[in-house]
Formats: sequence, C-alpha cells, structure tokens
Amino acid sequence: MRFSGGCGRRFAWRGSRWTWTVIAASFAAMGGLWWAGAHVVVPYWSGPRVITVGPSGSGPDAVAISPDGKTLYAADGDCVSPGRVTSVNLATGQAGKHIDLGRGVWNLAITPDGRTLYALVSDCRSAAAKIVPVTIATGRAGSPLRFPYGVTDMAVSPDGATLYVLASTSARSMAVAPVGVASGDEGKAIPVPADSQALAISPDSRTLYVGAGDPRDHRADEVVPVDTASGRVGTPVPMPDNVTGLAFAPDGSALYATGDDTYCPDPDGDHCASGPYSLTAVDVAAGTAGKPLRLSAPAMGIAAAPDGRTIYILNEDNTITPVSTVTGGAGRPIATAAPLSDDGDADFVIAPGGHAIYVADQFQGVVVIPLAS
Repeated sequence: MRFSGGCGRRFAWRGSRWTWTVIAASFAAMGGLWWAGAHVVVPYWSGPRVITVGPSGSGPDAVAISPDGKTLYAADGDCVSPGRVTSVNLATGQAGKHIDLGRGVWNLAITPDGRTLYALVSDCRSAAAKIVPVTIATGRAGSPLRFPYGVTDMAVSPDGATLYVLASTSARSMAVAPVGVASGDEGKAIPVPADSQALAISPDSRTLYVGAGDPRDHRADEVVPVDTASGRVGTPVPMPDNVTGLAFAPDGSALYATGDDTYCPDPDGDHCASGPYSLTAVDVAAGTAGKPLRLSAPAMGIAAAPDGRTIYILNEDNTITPVSTVTGGAGRPIATAAPLSDDGDADFVIAPGGHAIYVADQFQGVVVIPLAS
C-alpha cells in the first residue's frame, strides 16, 4: 500500500498520523549470502546497484514495471520540483523519456497489457487528487479523473478491464470508484469504511478486498470483500491490527495484510503510541485470518513473489523482510541503502520473473536487489 498525498517527501499514513522518517544507513559492512524464504539474495559487497532517475540527489516516490519485465517506470512526486514519470530500460539500466504530469506524482499502476500507465497526482495545496492515464506507446497523457477529497490507493484488475480507486468522498467517508479502462468512465461508487487504507483484487478479478481499521477501536480492524460484478459487500474478516497494505498470493488462495496499530491522539503526530506491527494471512475460501506474524517496523509496501513462495515487505526502517508462505517464518531483512548514503524508501515492485526487486528510493534513485531461485 502507498499513501498518496502531502507536500514533502517520505510521508506515510500509519493509522491516524503522518510520519516523516529520514534514516541514514551505512551498508559498508553488508555482504555474504542468505536465504530469503524460497529465494536466495545474491550477495553484493559494495551495496546494491542504483539506477539514477530524476534530478541529481533525488529519487522516485513510486515505481511500476511493464508486464514483460523490460521497462520500469519511476515517478518523481516532489511538490517542489516538477513531477514526472521516467521510463527505464532494464536491459541497459538507462533512463529514457520523461513524461511531465505536474507536481505531486505519488503512485503508479499499469494495465496487464502494458498499454496504459495510471499516475496518481496530488494537488499539493489541498486534499484533491487526480489520476492521469498515459498511453505508453506515445507517452501522451489523457483526460484526468478528478477526486476532490483525495485518493488513498488504486489498482488495475488482473483482467485489465477496470481501474479501482480508493478515494475519500468527504472528510469522514470513503468509497471505491470503478473506472472502465477502455472507456475511462467512472462507475457507481461502492461505500467502504471511512478508515480504509488499502485494496487488492483477486487474480480472477471477481473479488475486491479493502483493508480498513481504526487504531482507536480495534473492533473496526477488518478486510472487506466486495463482489466486483454486483458491487455487493460481503462479510468482513476481523483482523488483529489496523490494515495498511494488501497483496494476493498468485494462485488467489490467500490474501496477505500488513497491520499497524500506531495511534497518535493529536493531529500533529506527537505523543504517538507505536505499534504493534504485523503480517496476517487470510484464507480466502474460509474467510478467516491466521495467526499474525509480528514485525519490527511499520510496512511501506507488500508484494508476493511470482512463484507465491515468498511475501516481501518494504519496511519503514529501509529494509525488506522476506516471509516464507510455506513456513510462515521471516527471513533476514535485506538492507536497501547504498554505502554512506541517506536512504528513504517509498515503494517497490518485483520483476515478473522474480529475479529482482526494484525499490523507489527518494534520495538515491531505483535500488536494484537481485534475487536468485
């Protein structure tokens, strides 16, 4: 899950608070080889490779990868410098054309056919946001979809027919807006809990799941299933913590949710009670949640490896935690900082072939973490 909005860098939504975290990390002592669930992280002795995108000394806030794994798209979302999306040839590691979209590009989603890229652009002066469709072949931006109260998350259905947008409809209400990919038309909004923060779509595109929660009332922590054909909301699955991110297993049998019960009683984000943090597997067929795996840091994002054997969690402390879906155990965290550089991870994607992880680092560029089966 990626929260979209704000006028600074490294803002992340955690329950009812804004969090600003900039952590300096040294990677000079890293090295060796370790297991990462069902994968092995390839050793690097001088830090991971970094692909430079964006202005000097800066990096992207969001990344997306083409279905064929050949091209990466990186978004600069700074509200100070111009917002743009940069294409990267992954065979050469060279940055290509820039697509200018205005300031505040915070999230990206790409259609399964690789033809359309959606960019979430914040107003930067208010809660308002817009989603801009970009035709990848031409690099041209189409007519934006506008959301006056802001957008929290978005995802394209695996069948490529619909873009789902999790948006606020007022200061105290939220809904999921289905948008036809071919037509660009917005369908009937589906009301969801006001504290919803993440969404995921089943591999067969039949069910949309919305992650919600209120750190002041744990009875509200839940995952809500929605039938995409009818828009009907099913029976919520109670969760142990406030749901912040969702990812499906490739076979659709399980849904994985990151949780964070950090609570800040004042709007300035001071005097916060931190954690706990968790990863919980939901049995989709049974509609039940398993025992949570406790995590050491808040999650910035979650994704499943293409073979389904490992779940990767991007942490706020600038590491990636691999979790085996076979044993349910967490492997050794993977550091993402290059030597002697400040690190500010914001987003990540896994290559379709499962051979690498690409991390959007706000102060370096795109950090490449190689994986080997």
